[in-house]
Amino acid sequence: MASAYRRALLLVLLSFVVQCLAQAVSTPNGTNSTDDGSFPYDPILAHRPNYARSLPVQILLLGITLTLTAVLMIHLVFTAQYHWPLAPVNFVLQMSAVTTLLIACIATMHVVLSNTIDQSLRWPYMLDYIAIDIPPLQDNTDWEMGELVAWLFNECCNLWPDSDHPHPVPHFALPVWA
Repeated sequence: MASAYRRALLLVLLSFVVQCLAQAVSTPNGTNSTDDGSFPYDPILAHRPNYARSLPVQILLLGITLTLTAVLMIHLVFTAQYHWPLAPVNFVLQMSAVTTLLIACIATMHVVLSNTIDQSLRWPYMLDYIAIDIPPLQDNTDWEMGELVAWLFNECCNLWPDSDHPHPVPHFALPVWA
């Protein structure tokens, strides 16, 4: 009984803290204005990219993709005794596709996190808000030509699992509501 009471009290306290933080974030007094009154808005915010192109979202989505791919790989390994007799070619295709995707996710996470560590070791010892371009096709001074070719080849290998299963509409397209 005491543990249920503690959980309920902790839940109420946590919801109170979340509501206070949400209210503090949503107050209009501190947003988009400078302190000296010279601008009616913050000019830096006009050049900031969308939140979807931010580093936290990139790391979050990479983590989710890496986790789901690892779970799929574990599932395929533990159910191989049932899949192999039914369709060995399909099983080999699934294992190769999951292995390729898992390698690509691990490599992408390594590049993003190593670039993040490099950013945090230089002045001003902070991280950029913008997501890291992988591979950097515009400014590729840090990457060798062999690294770029290997990365782009890996990206092409990640496309072939989708090529044997054509979609009438691309799976990344958003639905259009009439």
